[in-house]
Amino acid sequence: VRYTDNTKKINIETTQKGVNANDKHYITEFKIPTDGRKSIYLTNLGKKETIGCFFNNLANIYFDLDNIDNAYYYQQKAVEINPLLAEARTNFGNILLKKDMVDMAIEQYTTAIKINPQDAKTHHNLGNAYNKKELFDTAIRQYNIALKLDPNYIEIYKGLAQAYNSNGLTEKAIVTLNRAIDINSHDPDIYTTLGGIYQDKKNYYEAISKYRLALALKRDSVAAAYGLAYAYFQNQMYYDAIEQFRAVLYYEPDNAKGYFGLGLSYNKLGWKQDEAEAYQKAVKIDPKMSPAWQNLAQLYMTEKQYALAIEAYQEVAKLSPSADIFYNIAIAYSSQEQNLEARQYYLKAVELNPDYPEAHNNLAITLYMLREYAPALEHALAAKRLGFNVQDNLIEQLQKLTGVETEP
Repeated sequence: VRYTDNTKKINIETTQKGVNANDKHYITEFKIPTDGRKSIYLTNLGKKETIGCFFNNLANIYFDLDNIDNAYYYQQKAVEINPLLAEARTNFGNILLKKDMVDMAIEQYTTAIKINPQDAKTHHNLGNAYNKKELFDTAIRQYNIALKLDPNYIEIYKGLAQAYNSNGLTEKAIVTLNRAIDINSHDPDIYTTLGGIYQDKKNYYEAISKYRLALALKRDSVAAAYGLAYAYFQNQMYYDAIEQFRAVLYYEPDNAKGYFGLGLSYNKLGWKQDEAEAYQKAVKIDPKMSPAWQNLAQLYMTEKQYALAIEAYQEVAKLSPSADIFYNIAIAYSSQEQNLEARQYYLKAVELNPDYPEAHNNLAITLYMLREYAPALEHALAAKRLGFNVQDNLIEQLQKLTGVETEP
């Protein structure tokens, strides 16, 4: 806040025990606009405007506590009260980006840049938003603007490297991260990001090396431990992968992806009971994890636990219905000789994919068992037309039962 009288003005930092600094400090430290454009910087604020600034600070605290709803409420108030406070708009953009409201976040960042074009962090955050929209060229432009404004801001290098990598410019990504290491070689996130890029290149030796460096700097880094675990898994080092997935779960017990990775590793070693338990824990934490449900269903099928397989496949069908999933459910019902239920799901499979020969063939057999001979013949012939090796005696029998002459 600011006190003024006829002869002097005093800037008072109320959140720093009343310390005061001159205007030059704020211009230099915070790169606030001084080019004559309309703003609220370096001016006396009224009570309402001052409260608006405090709402901005309060929203930041809620955001750091991951209380996004309260952060959103107070940041929106801050923007409404002080629409020319660039920081409020940038912080509001961060909240919107966290809520996956990417276009609205871009709008806030863009407005903040119009107020203060010299803010490197806002350009960086705008780059993050474009990265999320997979507009990588636009993201790269924003990151490069940010770097010109603040070449020592490490986060920019990470975002720029990810944009380069996603845009197929892998070598540029690696060079960018090595520049970041030159600035700060003790930042574990740089090595984690590098590990991910080498992992994408299937250079598992380098990926493992970088992840290990990250963990040497920060032993409880879940991102590095998770990356290292998958690098081990992809390099067929399954025991090491299990150790690292367990490390992920030690530091973050509710990490569904950690349990899913454990399940995949147990599968490679043939530890079926452990695999099932890992997938079960994954879907308990994240009921929308379709791959875990699907792998669990397939495991149940191999163990001939058809009722459990059906339950798991039903969960997959709720999340991402497909002809293959309906076909698998039908197979499970057929395995229990529950032909009415099997028919229902074979029909769903061919409805979604009319060119599904296996589904037509199995539906024909199921309909035959249900004594529905005419539609059974129809689906048997459809399977044969699609190239499936349908049993000749099935078609012949169905033709006799339906009175349809045998094809020459």
